[in-house]
Amino acid sequence: MSAAAHMTAAGVARPSRLDRATWYYRRLRAMDGAEVAHRLGEAVKRRVSRLERAGWAAFDRGDGPLPALTPLDGALAAMPPGLLAALRDAARSATSEGMSLLGQTWRGARGTARFHLDPPTGGYWPREAYCFDIDYRTERRLGDVKYVWELNRLQYLQPAAAVAAHDGNEALAGFCLSEIETWIEANPPFLGVNWASGIELALRVVSILVVLGFIGPERVPQALRRKIRSCLAAHAYWLARYPSRHSSANNHLVAEAGALFLLGTLWPELGIFGEAEAARALLTQQVEHQFHADGVGAEQSPTYAAFTLEWYLLCLAVGERSGRPFAESVGERLAAAGTFLRAITDEGGHLPRIGDDDEGRVLATAPWPDANYASSVLGALAAFRNKPELAPPVVRPALRDLYFGPAAPGVGREGALHFSQGGYSVFRRTIAGRRTLMAMDHGPLGHLSIAAHGHADALAVWLHIDDQPVLVDAGTYLYHSGREWRDRLRGTALHNTLTLDERDQSRVAGPFNWGQRAKCNLIAWKGDGEETYVRAGHDGYLASHGLMHERHLVAHGRGFTLHDILRAASSEAETEPCPFVEISFLIHPDLDVRTDGANAIVLRGEEPLLRIVGGELGLEMFKGSTNPARGWYSDHFGSIRPAPQLVFHPSDASARRFAIEIEVLPRRAPRQGAAGRETEAPA
Repeated sequence: MSAAAHMTAAGVARPSRLDRATWYYRRLRAMDGAEVAHRLGEAVKRRVSRLERAGWAAFDRGDGPLPALTPLDGALAAMPPGLLAALRDAARSATSEGMSLLGQTWRGARGTARFHLDPPTGGYWPREAYCFDIDYRTERRLGDVKYVWELNRLQYLQPAAAVAAHDGNEALAGFCLSEIETWIEANPPFLGVNWASGIELALRVVSILVVLGFIGPERVPQALRRKIRSCLAAHAYWLARYPSRHSSANNHLVAEAGALFLLGTLWPELGIFGEAEAARALLTQQVEHQFHADGVGAEQSPTYAAFTLEWYLLCLAVGERSGRPFAESVGERLAAAGTFLRAITDEGGHLPRIGDDDEGRVLATAPWPDANYASSVLGALAAFRNKPELAPPVVRPALRDLYFGPAAPGVGREGALHFSQGGYSVFRRTIAGRRTLMAMDHGPLGHLSIAAHGHADALAVWLHIDDQPVLVDAGTYLYHSGREWRDRLRGTALHNTLTLDERDQSRVAGPFNWGQRAKCNLIAWKGDGEETYVRAGHDGYLASHGLMHERHLVAHGRGFTLHDILRAASSEAETEPCPFVEISFLIHPDLDVRTDGANAIVLRGEEPLLRIVGGELGLEMFKGSTNPARGWYSDHFGSIRPAPQLVFHPSDASARRFAIEIEVLPRRAPRQGAAGRETEAPA
């Protein structure tokens, strides 16, 4: 199912008043009094700003120097061949007629119109409307607003500018500058959807600074230099005027503060020293809120943690090189974040995809999806902070290496690790001659009152075998335009945990909002010995069913054992009819599954990897089912495809305890065939 097909099916009606009212009602319910006051003040400022309509002239700074983000000395000349080849491929894509981003291709639009095109539908976002009058959250005629925003981040210019600088390619440098100039002509302040979100402005600021750093500010023609100065000044003004606060103070806040810090530090003439220092203070204070003390990202998504970490690294690098480094406590918390990311990185450089992932990055090697983004940022952290123990086991050269330095591959360590504040237990061990990584979630749903990027995955597990993701999260697919698919992929039934009566543990209250939230508690943990284990519970079904769900995960020499227990919270709940129980395991779509009764074998090609034994439980397998919605996997934003999903359920309706064995299978040993040839013995 493509994003375009889904958009067509969604209809073309304008957002209804009910849609808008529902969104505002749910959002208000997540706010406290201080946030309501902040939002009211913000609404007043937006009304005032609508009357300004001064255009670029209001931000004219005349001619003068331009700020730039420059790479490390000598890094450009010392680029490894593999990185240079990747950057050249990306540059060719950027200059082609049909550039692709987020799986969509920009065709048929030229000049300024391209920056307002919605590729899935071929329609255009309003160009002359005041940005805050565009209701992109409930828009039904167009595709997801992330598509138009992705192009307007201008990140496709970053690799092109690097190639132009390395090769001395004047035509390519001219292309990059022309694209910036066209963007300025297409997006006068503060009209159109491209001014509606601070994080989009922040990422665009970085792209412009990167392009200027590679090409050289002195090589920008005078007339364009003046336009870029006005453009950056307008971005700084809008970022400072409408910061993300309260329940929105997540990665958006970090990005906005990061852009203001970079502009104020790299461009003193702009005159926002006060805002830049406030941004530095905010980043220093926020690092303890964005990352738990144990290093887990507060948004409960490793890729969003990497995105926030990359923003911090860029700001720390600029602060250090400008002679005003950040407090050491900031670097220490980032190192803790690296410790967690390294703990869940397998030896192939893959991390479990937990929670939302929209492929956001600050520095872009190429416009297409980067499956190794989080491990690349981890390598940048290891290089910049000189902490080789944090380096990922596989290091793929990336554009960010030119700013932070390349990292040497790290060495993985086996053992059980526990992250109590963020709420993950990780078991790394060799079983049946195979490298295994199993993680279990027993932490909070997400960050702040809306938990925007968390999923209803309490007590879920993820498993990698020999660097192959096996038990996986369903992923993200779409954001604002996803509607029912957005809810499904965040819901409990598409995660590797237990579901009662097809209800979510936490209740969806909007595309980036939650109502009632499941709370987890750790019961027991053992991290050493032949058997290691974690035991935890959550209350997501307490209000609806009077039941607490507990899960006991044991790692041992054969694999893993899962014990799921439903505990009645009262004597009345003990006598209530038993709910419909499902215990699910979503399998990576590149793998195959064979079932036999309550048993399943997971195979990579013809090679068995895993046996899942349900004992007395019944077993169904789904793949691409819509009723019920089971067996779906989104490998990157805008893409969704069928995947095998195993769903175990008890045959005894009164059962409250369930055990499932997850047995890792050994590699097939070679044997001599009848003609003396080596063959493989069956598992």
